[in-house]
Amino acid sequence: MFNTIFFISLSIHFISAYCFYKCKISRAVLLLFLANFLLRYWGAGLDPFLTDWDEKYHALVAKNISHHWLKPTLYDNPLLPYDYKSWFYNHIWLHKQPLFMWQMAGSIKLFGNNLFAVRFPSIVMGAMLVLIIFDLVRLCINSSVGYLAAFLFSFYAPVFGMSSGYSGMDHNTIAFIFYTTASIWAWIKFEKTKKPGWIIVMGLFSGCAILIKWLTGLLVFSGFGFYHLFFTKDFFTKTTLLVLFYALAACTIVALPWQLFTLYKYPLEAQYELHYNGLHFTQALEGHSEERWYYINLLKEHYKMLQSLIFIGFGFCILQYKRYPLALSLMAMCILVYAFFTIAETKMDEYVLLVSPLMITFIAFAVFEICRLVPGNWINSKKMMLVITLVLGFVLFGYTEIINSHSDSAVGWTHLYRSRKIRDTNWIINERSSLKENDVIIDCPEFEHVDGMFFLNNTCYGYLNNIQRQQLLNQKKHLIEFGS
Repeated sequence: MFNTIFFISLSIHFISAYCFYKCKISRAVLLLFLANFLLRYWGAGLDPFLTDWDEKYHALVAKNISHHWLKPTLYDNPLLPYDYKSWFYNHIWLHKQPLFMWQMAGSIKLFGNNLFAVRFPSIVMGAMLVLIIFDLVRLCINSSVGYLAAFLFSFYAPVFGMSSGYSGMDHNTIAFIFYTTASIWAWIKFEKTKKPGWIIVMGLFSGCAILIKWLTGLLVFSGFGFYHLFFTKDFFTKTTLLVLFYALAACTIVALPWQLFTLYKYPLEAQYELHYNGLHFTQALEGHSEERWYYINLLKEHYKMLQSLIFIGFGFCILQYKRYPLALSLMAMCILVYAFFTIAETKMDEYVLLVSPLMITFIAFAVFEICRLVPGNWINSKKMMLVITLVLGFVLFGYTEIINSHSDSAVGWTHLYRSRKIRDTNWIINERSSLKENDVIIDCPEFEHVDGMFFLNNTCYGYLNNIQRQQLLNQKKHLIEFGS
């Protein structure tokens, strides 16, 4: 079934490209949205288990949130003492901002406690990004570059993997990319239409981004400042400052209440997490220490050796800055994000993917401009840019790599990992019907206690010592060893 869905998605991508070639832009974009939705739905079914680090944690907290929306918990019913600072074993779970888990919790309420419900919001947001990217780039540059950028993003493997739960930080990061990109889109709409409603929407989306991954959700304000300082040169006028105030007010209304609520309701956990978040900049936390130019070197991995096209796109943008000032503001945001995380001590691959829609925009811009330089009597430039984009899309996607890592054909470490996860998940699900209320699953391997508590309504623990076992027995609990 899922291979059929993949080939249907691929076919719709080609039909969309044909519609673009025939100048039916609206139809092409809508078909691209449908194709990408199906592609992400296909990807979400590749792994029939909750992936490790961090999907399983997000899923369990979302499940618990669906029962009490303002109380995010990992262990919903902790039977043993725990350290509130330990985000992989604690009770009140404030390690991540809650919006994306609220979305997952709503999906669980709608579709039930299953893998599809966990991944559905990311499937939708990933597909919607195609529409947002098209319109954003259309407004900044033109509709052709907008379509090419949206098409490339549809096949962009790192974000595709987030929709499916197997790229690090998974649903958290794709939600962050979605709301941050949406805030930039709303700002561009404001600059083009001057309708004040759009600046409020920009602030609301930025507030949502903060409720995903904290203060880097304010990225759009750097683009706003850059544009009004260096192009319109009206940043310090009363009108612009008032507009900025409205955007910040909307952002604050969305993001601040949760921070105040958690500081009041869960002061220990909230204060610790606020302090811990700040340490990311000055300390390499959880072993995530890399050399200084880590993110620059990572470009070839994130963009499959197409990074030179990004810099070519930057060059074309700089040469035509008077024609495309908003595009130059997008470039400035890309540079700011890479500079910020290069300076920060904690380094993780996914941090800079925040601006991946903008980086891919400059790949598309480079393709567009290079093809325009080709003499018209040699080859149709539109056909040429479309063919190049199709090829680049498949390069960015890496179908063989995905199948080799997420199917029965996986080999080596990946095969062992998949086999273990499938075996453990099947045991958990098969055990569900026979468990009673006072049963506790113990000695779960490889942090599978989290998977267990997601699929079951029982408390689960990893390996326990004799004292911990006795504590559970004293509570009249019946202990079942994992896999027995």
